[in-house]
Amino acid sequence: MPDPALSAHQFVMLLGAEGQVRSLRGVQPLDDEEIQRIVHQTTDLVMRAHHR
Repeated sequence: MPDPALSAHQFVMLLGAEGQVRSLRGVQPLDDEEIQRIVHQTTDLVMRAHHR
C-alpha cells in the first residue's frame, strides 16, 4: 500500500457514498443489518484491492 492515508480516506468515502446511495440520499433510513452489510462489503473490496 503506497499511501496509507489516501487508502484510508478512500475507504471512508466509499463507506459514506454507498450508504447515501442505498438510503436514497437519507430519504429511507438504513437498518443496522444493511449498515453492517455495507461495512463488510466495502472492507472486503478494499482488502482485496490492497492484497498482494
